Amino acid sequence: MTPKGYEVRGTDNSLEGIDILEASKKTPFMLVISSYTMPRMKGDAILKKAREISPDSLRILLADAAYIDTMISAINTASIHSCITLPFEDQDLINQVENGREQFLSAQKAAALKQTIQRQNRQLFQIASNFRKKEAQDLAQMEDRKKEIRILNSKIKAGQGKNMQEHIPSLGQLLEDRGSEHSPQGFSRAFIEMSGQIRDILQTALFSYGLEPLPQSYNEAVFRAKQEKQHIGAVAKLMPALRMLIHQSQEACVNLFGIDFKRLMDQHFSLTYSQDRAKAFLRIKKYRSDLLTLPCIKYYLSWYRVTYGVVPDQTIAAWLKTANQHSAPLTVAHGLDPVHPVNGEIKYHFPTDFLHAGKINEDGSINFHDRGEIPFVKSGEFLAVKILAEQGKSGIDVTGARIPVLEPSDRTFEAGPGTTLSEDGSKIYAAVDGQPHLDAMGKVTVNPELKIKGDLGFETGDVIFDGNVVVEGAVKEGFKVKGASLTAREIQGAEIDLTGDLNVSFGIVDTDLVNVKGSVQAKFVHNSKINAFGDLIIQREIIDSVIRLSGACINTAGTIINSEISANMGIDAGTIGSDSAKPSKLTVGRDEHTLILVEKISVRIRENVEAAAAINRDITTLSEEDQTLHGQIARYATIQDRAQLELKGAAKKMNDLKASGNMAAFQKIKKSIAQVEADAKSAEEIINKGFERQDAIALEIAQKQKRIEELTKTNHSLEDEKKRLLEYTATKTPKAQVRVAKKVLSGTRVIGPHTNLTLYRDDVRCRIVERGHNSDDTGGIPFYEIKITGY
Repeated sequence: MTPKGYEVRGTDNSLEGIDILEASKKTPFMLVISSYTMPRMKGDAILKKAREISPDSLRILLADAAYIDTMISAINTASIHSCITLPFEDQDLINQVENGREQFLSAQKAAALKQTIQRQNRQLFQIASNFRKKEAQDLAQMEDRKKEIRILNSKIKAGQGKNMQEHIPSLGQLLEDRGSEHSPQGFSRAFIEMSGQIRDILQTALFSYGLEPLPQSYNEAVFRAKQEKQHIGAVAKLMPALRMLIHQSQEACVNLFGIDFKRLMDQHFSLTYSQDRAKAFLRIKKYRSDLLTLPCIKYYLSWYRVTYGVVPDQTIAAWLKTANQHSAPLTVAHGLDPVHPVNGEIKYHFPTDFLHAGKINEDGSINFHDRGEIPFVKSGEFLAVKILAEQGKSGIDVTGARIPVLEPSDRTFEAGPGTTLSEDGSKIYAAVDGQPHLDAMGKVTVNPELKIKGDLGFETGDVIFDGNVVVEGAVKEGFKVKGASLTAREIQGAEIDLTGDLNVSFGIVDTDLVNVKGSVQAKFVHNSKINAFGDLIIQREIIDSVIRLSGACINTAGTIINSEISANMGIDAGTIGSDSAKPSKLTVGRDEHTLILVEKISVRIRENVEAAAAINRDITTLSEEDQTLHGQIARYATIQDRAQLELKGAAKKMNDLKASGNMAAFQKIKKSIAQVEADAKSAEEIINKGFERQDAIALEIAQKQKRIEELTKTNHSLEDEKKRLLEYTATKTPKAQVRVAKKVLSGTRVIGPHTNLTLYRDDVRCRIVERGHNSDDTGGIPFYEIKITGY
């Protein structure tokens, strides 16, 4: 039986099957299939024996599902490749045979490939041995050549700047670069091509001194050209146009030349533009029939350089026939409208403004166990998508100038802990189950939760966790929590650094460092420093504290005493001040929190730039030393060369003197040869030391350049962080307002973005707001004042 081309041999005798395998060692079977229930020898034992005889053959065991333990044992002992449980479908067996065939053929190919690779490796080893022998012969020559090259290189560099003059291109070369013919005619054509640019330069220069260029007649131009004996080919090119203008001027009975014509037309026409100057509009101010001609209009447009997209002459002529001072303006020119860019956008598929509101207890503490519905996502859930920005396209205005368009702004899009970014970088998915969060820097995270029973102190140590931390007790003094968000009963002098929110059931006390990228909510704040991108929500009092917020300070039912608070989005307070405490200073409408962070980053960037500049100066000094060494090596290499020549000449003289018997002269030359050899050896030592120092300089320069690259990379990262901070603060509209629900005491100082006010008396239920005004008395320049109005 040979289904699908297979050659099949079968037997119901275990020993006979083993003999068949023994006989086929030279041409092994592709596949051995055995039932578990075989006479005299079980199937797993048969397949184990088959593995010893024909290890390349694949093995399949047929067994009842009741023998599951036996099948597992067979997999381990006989290394079978597949188990088929009884009963089975014929197609299942055929599929397993097909898979076995593919595996067997792949194994055969791999074995053949392995043999080929081994043979090729032996050949390559022999070739490599031959190359090593050749390499050993060439190494000495290469070292000599390298030394010669270094000496020649030093001679070349030492000679740079000597007897070398700066190459100044000739007029012919300039014309050749422009593709123009080197002849009077070629110069004329090149000059005509540049005439428009030259005219613009001259007009700009004259206008800067309050002057205007006056058109010159053709005769005057020819006369001046002859007087100065200049080539007049360029003027001759303009003759037809000049003659046409003269003819049109005579026909219109109006002098089209000179500034007087422009002034006359300005009295009777107005030429206006759209905001981007992509359109020009012509309107009649005062009717005068002799000026309503096509030449007058065309030349008037040319005075204002309206040359691009001018409507056809027949359109202008048709408008002139019926135009008067009451007519609608004519769109006399239409350039190429710019295509404005589309800014990037990010769409989030989870609540990004979720706030842990909590439930306020009767004693003023906050129960964060009763927080309502908290956002929660599963691993793999879609979180956010980035819609890419689209570049704009420049337009052309009616004067032919380019209308620039702004670069599109992009939004920060970063996948933080607990998320994954799609391959194209446009989508963010949850990588774990947890609470999704968007921090102030645009980073999306999914935060799991860590719960700590009791206090966070000596028993737990510091907690650094990429997720939400829940502490049932207090966070003790001297310890640190760094993570996504923190929920605790109390903060007692700990260091808090969070990318999310801080929620405290009772208070924050004696804490010098609280940095939060989300919001802060607590019952009270005493003698603490808090920096947050979000809001600060306090139920009771804020005392002796320094607080900087990019959001708002909400303390509507509480009291602010002897504190310095800066809140970009304004302050809501119950009572501000106390008779027994110093006045508070309140800054509103300014994001001092972000500005301080930006300034710190700017300082670091400047320090890195200065450090890079200092390293560059060191590199320059090292390069100058390297250049000096090149000169030194070149000088001593010359001494070596001269010594070699002297030694050759002296050797010939010594032979001659020895033959003539003049031993006194022979000894003298011998002594001079010794001195020359000593000088050559000394030069060789100096050259070698120069090479060693150059190698050290090259290594030092490479290290310094690597340091500059590191500083540059750090600055790029800092610039990105700075951009994110500015991008974040730009999304908020500042609110320069303090709302007082109960009472504000005199002495309280309120600082707005542009001005400030110190209250000279107490006030109740009021709003303190900075407002801007425009006044004719200040020439339209806005001025600002802080006003106290009703609540």
